Amino acid sequence: MADKALRTWHLLRSIPRHPKRRTPSELRESLIDAGFDLTLRSIQRDLIALSSAWGITCDVEGLTTHWYWPPDASLIDVPNMGSAEALVFLLAKENLHTMLPSSQLSVLKPYFDRAEALIGKEQIPVSRWHKRVRVIQPGLSLKTPDVSADVISEVHQALLRERQVRLLYKKRGEARSREYLLSPQALILRSGVIYLVATAKHYKDLLHFALHRAISAVLVDLSATKLNDFDLDRYIELEKAFAYPRGGKGTFRLRAMISPSLVEHLSERPLASDQQIKVDNSGSGALIATVPDTEDFRWWLLGLGSAIQVVGPVALRREVKLKLSEMLALYE
Repeated sequence: MADKALRTWHLLRSIPRHPKRRTPSELRESLIDAGFDLTLRSIQRDLIALSSAWGITCDVEGLTTHWYWPPDASLIDVPNMGSAEALVFLLAKENLHTMLPSSQLSVLKPYFDRAEALIGKEQIPVSRWHKRVRVIQPGLSLKTPDVSADVISEVHQALLRERQVRLLYKKRGEARSREYLLSPQALILRSGVIYLVATAKHYKDLLHFALHRAISAVLVDLSATKLNDFDLDRYIELEKAFAYPRGGKGTFRLRAMISPSLVEHLSERPLASDQQIKVDNSGSGALIATVPDTEDFRWWLLGLGSAIQVVGPVALRREVKLKLSEMLALYE
């Protein structure tokens, strides 16, 4: 009896929410992966029985049925969502809308609805906390580009199953799209944009694909190329892959004169672990710190305007001076 209950629960969880659908054969594969080896006929009988009790439904195309949960089906949650979990989901909803495309938020909608129902009806301290807690994203908030639900679903499956994916992709600035056969290695969410990190064909070079520029994606039943020495955290933190490195040694010693307000800011939030600031009588400071040689750093530096004057390295000082001259020329 316990095995049957567990099997039924896994079957219900394997059925996707509309517009996604799965055939009995596909559901059988999911059950087999979970350790339940049933015949196709047994699964078909279970699906018919569960449809009346749980509200799952199907489309019939020829001799094949495609099963799914209706878009408005209530969330089935065991154990039930409590007030603390509900608060987390509500805070996530309020902040993820600027970080995730709508196609991804729609997948979480049943959880958000359930959380709102719990917080709304329960007169508990956590409901008052929800009205008094907010998260503010730094900087200018840009609109999050949307990603096709089919694209993200196929990429997810390729990554989870360690399979290749065929991506029809249009690079920024190019008029025509190109087809790539890729081996997914990781997904990165950066400032609301979802990037696929992948290798192409038999090459080992890591490439970045912004998925909102993908026109289509198709899972391919070929094993993905594995990079045994690939470490995602090292790739992000040490190699600075998404900070757009300039090359060379990867870091340099920044020497700069900074304003009193920037002295105060960097004293609270240091630029580097070896940061040193010598403050003069006016409150201005002489800054020395080891910083990453990346485009990200340069964007930060130029954004400070007159609050900082680069002293060295000389090459960086010349680079900043040239960039400021180009900016000034736009206004003359």
